[in-house]
Amino acid sequence: MMKRTTGIVFLLVALGIAGVITACSAQEVGALQYLQDAQMAYAQVQSYRCKATNVVMKYGLLGPKRYYNRVRYSFEKPNRVRMEWLAPGLLKGQVAVYRDNALRVKMRFMPFAIPMDPDGFLAQDPAGNRIHKTHIGYLLETLMAAITPETKITLSDASKIQSSEKGIGVAVENNQGRVLLLLDPQRKLPIAMEFYGTDGRLQQACYFEDLALNVKLGAKEFELS
Repeated sequence: MMKRTTGIVFLLVALGIAGVITACSAQEVGALQYLQDAQMAYAQVQSYRCKATNVVMKYGLLGPKRYYNRVRYSFEKPNRVRMEWLAPGLLKGQVAVYRDNALRVKMRFMPFAIPMDPDGFLAQDPAGNRIHKTHIGYLLETLMAAITPETKITLSDASKIQSSEKGIGVAVENNQGRVLLLLDPQRKLPIAMEFYGTDGRLQQACYFEDLALNVKLGAKEFELS
């Protein structure tokens, strides 16, 4: 998850999903309203904490390969991020902090943090995702900026989303692929986002559990020695 969302951005842009939608059904109008409500809800959020899981799927001749990161995630506007790795085992205990356009990472076997180029080769996952482009607002903004009149936005069966959380399902789709969102019915924010290719196979996914909004984060939250 350090290393996260450039790949998601590429997928969203490929979806062709940046403009005004001309909805052709009441369901599409309602589904789009859920996304707009999510944007408005996020505008009221100054900070949050959660457990976040990022999944990247790669498909090759030897079959699918699954990459994932599970972290304790803290975020504060405008764009401060802290990630503490919970899994996989090789990364457990690693901490990364992004603030003031700088990234510092403390490996579990090192006594001190090292600076790292947030846009460099080492600071990305197999899909090219980056730590400073992982928060919920960024994902929402990117998705909404990619909507065109050709995009189909509908309510979706929430049970199809691979999340233990309960919520409202929304699908954003065109001939380039599909994004499934699970929205918290009370707080209206995404608690899961899944990205599928034209072949129907999962490409990437983000899951946000135990989401706590507008929490007080001290100055040390985004510092690494």
